[in-house]
Amino acid sequence: MVPGKLFTAEWLKQGVLPLWNPTIFSGIPWIGDVNQSIFYPTTILFLLLSPAVALNFTIIIHELLAFFGMVILVRTWRKDLPTLIISGLLWMFSTHMMGSIHNLSTLQSVPWFPWIIWAGLNIGNKKHAPIIFGFLVAAQFAGGYPQHVLLAIGTAVLFSAVTVWKKIKLVFCSHCYYWSFSCDLVAIYRCIPSFNQNAADSCTSTSRIIEPSHAGQDILGNSF
Repeated sequence: MVPGKLFTAEWLKQGVLPLWNPTIFSGIPWIGDVNQSIFYPTTILFLLLSPAVALNFTIIIHELLAFFGMVILVRTWRKDLPTLIISGLLWMFSTHMMGSIHNLSTLQSVPWFPWIIWAGLNIGNKKHAPIIFGFLVAAQFAGGYPQHVLLAIGTAVLFSAVTVWKKIKLVFCSHCYYWSFSCDLVAIYRCIPSFNQNAADSCTSTSRIIEPSHAGQDILGNSF
């Protein structure tokens, strides 16, 4: 992909937006090839710097982007610094990241995964989260590997669904607990009649089984 960046930079220096590349096969539409990532910011690096320096900067920037993206995502659940640093390093030096260095398209799209998942989790909680989510998806698409965009959006939806389900389950269980507790209180209240009512009440036999020494005796208060 570096030769493609050089071809784009060469024409941009002449003030021409390359719509067509006649040097591949019988010519291909250049601006329509997503893999060339013409509108991705790293094109500016190849426009201003030498190819080796621009490539090194591209790799460093995206490795750091991957690190901080995973740190921000993990910070959603854990706040301790060692966990955040280890999580960022594991993603930064993962086989998926390190194996993408030789391919600019994947290198420029893989680091956006944790960022998109983080933005997806915040939709509904933060006012500007949808705008941030859209910007991150657009950045990953411009990186040159659209398959990763579908994977990132799908993963963000999955994480959001699991989070929402946990909240619904927690609220449902708490409501069931309080409803059951309220029903128990009502049942207990109805099954503890006064002594005068107890003689004719259906709970008399139960009270005699539980407390035979008190049931049916003239004592002040209620029979249990």
